[in-house]
Amino acid sequence: MPSNKNASFRHLVLNACFTTPGRSHWTMEALVERVSEKLREAGLAKSISKRMIATDLAYLRTHRAAPIEIKAGSYFYADSGFDLEKTPLQPSEIKALQEAFALLRQFPNLPHLDALAALLLKVNRDPQQAFLSAQTIQFETNVQVAGLHWLSPLHVAITHQQVVTVQYQAFHAPVQTIIFHPYLLKEWRNRWYVVGRQQDHPKPWNLALDRISALHASQRPFLPNDLFDPLTYYDQVIGVTVNDRPMQEIVFRCHPRISGYLITKPLHSSQRLIESTATHEVFSIQVIPNQEARGELFRFGPDLEVLTAVEWR
Repeated sequence: MPSNKNASFRHLVLNACFTTPGRSHWTMEALVERVSEKLREAGLAKSISKRMIATDLAYLRTHRAAPIEIKAGSYFYADSGFDLEKTPLQPSEIKALQEAFALLRQFPNLPHLDALAALLLKVNRDPQQAFLSAQTIQFETNVQVAGLHWLSPLHVAITHQQVVTVQYQAFHAPVQTIIFHPYLLKEWRNRWYVVGRQQDHPKPWNLALDRISALHASQRPFLPNDLFDPLTYYDQVIGVTVNDRPMQEIVFRCHPRISGYLITKPLHSSQRLIESTATHEVFSIQVIPNQEARGELFRFGPDLEVLTAVEWR
């Protein structure tokens, strides 16, 4: 299988080209243009090369039995009835699905897990064979964490742009009824949060799933996410709390017995080693101060000393 992460997408686009009614013959230039166009529309890549398309065509011939031929500079399916999407899955593809399911089933409340299980049963009706795959990667999970059953309905609400009414009770606070526009599911330290907009509130909100006692769909109009970019929203923080404070350089000194741990597993992507001696190391991070950052730093106890004056919130 080609290693490029967009290979499967390109294969489907090529198949669509060769099965298009009235236009089954394509030049290499036309294939490059069409595949590049579809990649851009999907936000996967800007363009593709002739060499990559040639590699894809060779793979489809060899591994998917696609009857691709070339005549007078045009590529086409020699068998007009062939359709890649209607051919049975190859053993290697079924194996890949089984391995993906073995990974995802460690998180029993993840969205689409049931759909993936149904797909495996569809291609192999023997349940013992359908789900047969050794667990070779094990994630840190805790199925006893409260609120995990809200993952699937919230994911549905996000993908379908559905407003929800939430019964929510923060620690040491009364129950609230919140009209919520969900945009993102975020995990931190085995606890899940939904990030979105509270009705009539101008800033993003985090709701911990373990504090939700009830959730129902609302008929209110959904407000699209114009508050934050999910890809960059958490770049300047540790954890899930983004407050209105400016980013700050936090300098801390640590004992050599924990410095190796911090070097191999930085507290934040901005972490830098400032000084290294026989008795200590000094690091810095550039983050917005929040309680999660405070907790990460102070969990090392006397082995770590924060040198910067920080007002934690």
